[in-house]
Amino acid sequence: ELGSGGQWLGDEQLYNLMVTSHGVMMLFFLVMPMFMGGFGNWLIPVVLGLNDMLLPRLNNLSFLMVPLALVMFCLS
Repeated sequence: ELGSGGQWLGDEQLYNLMVTSHGVMMLFFLVMPMFMGGFGNWLIPVVLGLNDMLLPRLNNLSFLMVPLALVMFCLS
């Protein structure tokens, strides 16, 4: 696709849109949840000496909102 544009994905704008959208989705829906989940669910309770997280229902709500955010992102 980079050698000669318009062969597979249409015009250059659509190709750039798909590449940029893929990068943004990977950043916000894969990398950031792994960092936040790792620090919030594992590291902080271990450092504080807790058996479990402080607010488990709020943690569950944040986990359930990730698919909704992904759908809203894809629809925008």
